[in-house]
Amino acid sequence: MLKFSGFRKASVALRFGFLLLISIASPQLRADESSPHGKPNVKAWSAKREAGQKAFEKKDFSAAKGFFTEALEQARNFDAKDYRLAESLSDLAAVDGRLGDLTEAEPLFHEAAEIRHGDANAGYELSALFGWGAVSQALKHFDDAATAYQRAEDLCSRKFGRDSGETVLCSFRLGMVYYHQRDFAKAEPLLRRAFTLFRNPASKIVFRKTDPMWGGMDVFRVEFRPNHVYALQAIGALTQIYIAEKNLPEAERALKDALDLVDEYAGKDDPEIPDVLRVLSNFYYSTSNYVSAEPILQRLMKIQDRKQGANDETTLFTEDRLAQVYAHENKSAQAESLYEKIIAQREKNSGPESRDTMIAVANLGKLYLAEGKYEKAEPLYQRLFAQVEKNSGGDVAFTPILADQVIIYSKLGKDAELEAALRRQISVFEKMFGPNSRALVKPLTDCAQVLRKQKRDAEAEPLEARANVIKAAQAK
Repeated sequence: MLKFSGFRKASVALRFGFLLLISIASPQLRADESSPHGKPNVKAWSAKREAGQKAFEKKDFSAAKGFFTEALEQARNFDAKDYRLAESLSDLAAVDGRLGDLTEAEPLFHEAAEIRHGDANAGYELSALFGWGAVSQALKHFDDAATAYQRAEDLCSRKFGRDSGETVLCSFRLGMVYYHQRDFAKAEPLLRRAFTLFRNPASKIVFRKTDPMWGGMDVFRVEFRPNHVYALQAIGALTQIYIAEKNLPEAERALKDALDLVDEYAGKDDPEIPDVLRVLSNFYYSTSNYVSAEPILQRLMKIQDRKQGANDETTLFTEDRLAQVYAHENKSAQAESLYEKIIAQREKNSGPESRDTMIAVANLGKLYLAEGKYEKAEPLYQRLFAQVEKNSGGDVAFTPILADQVIIYSKLGKDAELEAALRRQISVFEKMFGPNSRALVKPLTDCAQVLRKQKRDAEAEPLEARANVIKAAQAK
């Protein structure tokens, strides 16, 4: 499956850091020091929590976990719905996330979300829900993640409006959960809407009371900012959905949207551009749409050549793919020139006898063969044959080379070379398939014809006789 591997994704660790920042910076709610549990140690809880926050800010996460764990032990003495318990749960869950202890973080975020349910400040509940959803999604507990994001989406829609940035983010994350569950029917509309609003956010009208002498009411428009990073993730998932559903027109449209997006918002040097170009070129190539693939590959090659350099593997792969496209489009001169460039670079990178160089040589040889340029193909195949023989590649490695050499020498009328290739082919087939294999009939017959052409009938007869025996045996 094609993937936008380079798309920037907010890490779980960053999300947890954001959640903890909310907890640290936000004013406390329900700060009633009383508790039905008797006499909880408020000062001890505050001291441990503050120590944990300081350690977290210094990125000493192990120390932070120790302090937050002690703070949570103190918070358990408060009422089960006390804000301090929720804060400690979120604190510890956040640092567990930074340490990669997701299985420990998940139930903490879940419990915090339940305590925060219905909180007067929706931000607290959202923080816990997003933490729970993110951890559950990372652990592939998709049902729990969906529940968390559904609650978050409902809360944001009621508090901030259906088209608000907060609600759209919830819809996007819920859509991604469905996408990973391969429930494309649910995922597609959520991701499509999220992409549209991330790219072109909605605005809203706000009414505010003012001095009565000025009419008593102000009306102004609030504009939300685009978020191209989330938009790219949404359109990337949509592309995979359409490809999985074999909806190629929509897949192509989505890929073009992704390319337009990075050009529009991120600038010409955005690191996302090569990833989108790569996926789009793969899509066109896999669907044999070589005309569309060509300009995309040309653009990708220029970027890679400038940034990674001509000797980089990604650049060479793109050049090879572009050469194949030229070959499919019958643009022989461009294909040959590019293959020659690749061979030269491969020889420079890994030597003239390396496997990578031989693959590049084989590609150019096959191009010449397909174009009927047998004189140019001959020395390349001789080079391939010599290298396989030197490396003791085995009979199987000789098979495709010999098959092509038989064609080349036959077309060039080089009977001696053709005879040698056919005799070697006979020898290889005998070892691979046995002395009575049907595969031997053609090289035996062809070799006999070459011999008769040279008036060497006595040598041709036993070959023909052997071919006839094999055919007769196979006919029984």
